[in-house]
Amino acid sequence: MRKNINKTLSLWVLILLWMVLISALSSIPGRHLPRFGFFGFDKVAHMAEYFVLGFLMIKALFDSSKMALAKAVMICMLIAALYAGVDEWHQSFVPDRKADIADYIVDLIGLNIGIYIYIGSLKRKSEICR
Repeated sequence: MRKNINKTLSLWVLILLWMVLISALSSIPGRHLPRFGFFGFDKVAHMAEYFVLGFLMIKALFDSSKMALAKAVMICMLIAALYAGVDEWHQSFVPDRKADIADYIVDLIGLNIGIYIYIGSLKRKSEICR
């Protein structure tokens, strides 16, 4: 029992730290951001950030509660989508940065991929355990 509580707490701490990292990266003024030689790196970074957030959050919600998977997915999507929106809005106050609907959409795509990869891992586990 105590091991489960520690695991759950560790997951939520990791989620909060990941959200702090996303906010910290969003707070870097545009002129200080590295310039990469290929188009779309910004979108890949957004997708990766929210892929990890979605995966961690659905794992924490589903593993730490008795709620149905569909309900956990909806809660995860709601929390992370709100966070992504606030993060984009926050960027509008950072010098040389702007809120971008395309970034928000890519955040949501990454979030959904993370959620569904976690769901896929659940399905594989149940098939392996048969």
